[in-house]
Formats: sequence, structure tokens, C-alpha cells
Amino acid sequence: MDFKQKILIINQDSFGCGDLVTAFSVSYMVLEAQSGEEALGVLSKEYVDLILLDVSGSNEDSLRFLRFIKHNTEYKRIPLLIIGDDLKRWESSYGNAFKVDEYLLKPITTTTLLQKVSLVLDKERSSRRQLVEYYKLVKEARHDDLTGLYKRRTGCQLIEEELKQGGQNALLYIDIDDFKTVNDRFGHDMGDKVLLALTCELRQFFRNSDIIVRLGGDEFCVFVADITPNRNWLEKKCADLLRKVACISVGGICITCSIGAAQAPEDGVTFEELYRKAEGAMYNI
Repeated sequence: MDFKQKILIINQDSFGCGDLVTAFSVSYMVLEAQSGEEALGVLSKEYVDLILLDVSGSNEDSLRFLRFIKHNTEYKRIPLLIIGDDLKRWESSYGNAFKVDEYLLKPITTTTLLQKVSLVLDKERSSRRQLVEYYKLVKEARHDDLTGLYKRRTGCQLIEEELKQGGQNALLYIDIDDFKTVNDRFGHDMGDKVLLALTCELRQFFRNSDIIVRLGGDEFCVFVADITPNRNWLEKKCADLLRKVACISVGGICITCSIGAAQAPEDGVTFEELYRKAEGAMYNI
């Protein structure tokens, strides 16, 4: 059976070459995202064969997206075509940091873009099946079987890479209250439902670019990059999350949790430093 290769187009309005979705839909399955943040949400659910991204002006959203896929084994082998208006600036500022398959200068026509995409995908077509299997194996190794969140080891590695970028960041440590009692009284199936309910709430509450990790058992952590640099913001974020979790009920069981938070670089510059600080700062609903 023939299949259409999937292309993810990020913020097509900025490309300046017409309706790309209509043009590409003739030969490809097109997925859209209006920002790098939204694109990460698409990638978490869909395998794609190629990504098109505009980096004109080197906006922070695009750079955050590129940093994330660079450090993520699941995504960094996906062909990446970027469009911009200053090749020399890109090469001098970011050329060594981000590997791209081709940099295309504006202005560019839809016809030229179609030709470039076709050339790149023709090279990749023969190995697509092997790549799909590769990504499947990588996902199984890096993600928790029950929740689909990052496992501890993978999460720690991704967080360490983010911390190397500097800036104001935060780590939230989350522990479900009395989880052992839930398992003992209602069984492990109910315990799994509680874990899944909390996972769903965390995914909805945080950004796609935030790193959510199941540390083990009923323990989770979330790394939030590029935060507002003050304690009031972090305290409000924790309080808002506590209120959200308090609204969850699973089979008549109301979930509560404890949260601790740490801020980088004030509280530490490594995962272990922030983890210890956040765990020690934990407070209860």
C-alpha cells in the first residue's frame, strides 16, 4: 500500500510563499503548528518525515524548538529544512549548534520549496521503515510504559542539557499523597488510574516544551525553562497546580499531592542540586 509521507509545517504564514498546506497536500500528509511550542505537541503524538521551520529573526520560540529536538533522540534524526532571511547570521550564530538538512533563503517560491522537500525525502524514503522501528524502540526505552512520560534517566539527561543553556529555570517535585494506601485498599489497577489521571492533568497544565518525568512510583518532576525570574511566579505556579490536582477524582477517590520547587540558578545548576532542593521544599495541600 502506498503511503503519504508526513510533513510538519511550523507557522506557514511567515514563509511568505502562499498556501503551503494546499500545495503540499497533493503529495504529502501535512500537519500544521502555529509555533514551536505547538509543534512539540504534534511530535509527541505523530511520527513525521520532515519538518519545515521559519527562523527569520531568530525568534526565541524557534530556537527553543531547535534546542529541544537537538537533545531529543526521538526527533533529532528527522530531516529539517529551515527558511530564513540571513544565512550568514544564522551560520555565525547557530550553524554549529543546530544541524539542519538545508537552509533556504527568502524569498522562496512554493515550487522551489516543493522541489527541495522532494529531494530530501527521496533520500530518506528507502530507510523510512527502519527509522520508524528505530523511533519505536527509542520511545519504549525512554518513556514510562504506563504514563508515557519520560523515565528518570532520560528526563535527567534532557534537564541537564537544558540547564547548560543557562537562563531562569525551575524544577517542580510532585508526590501523590497516601498513594500506598490507595494501592492497598483499592488495588493496583486503581493506583494505575490515579497515576494516569495525574499524568493527564500535568500534560494539560504545563507547556509541550516543559519536561515531565515519572521518577518512579508516585513521584514526578517537571522542568520549566525560561520562567519569570521571581519567587512569586514560582509559588503561584505551584499553588495553581495544587488547586488543579485537588479537582481530580478517580472512582470516588480524591487525589491530593505535595509539591516542592527549586529555581535555577539560585538553588542549583544541576538536576541533582535542584531535585534535592525541591524535595526539601515540599509542602502539602
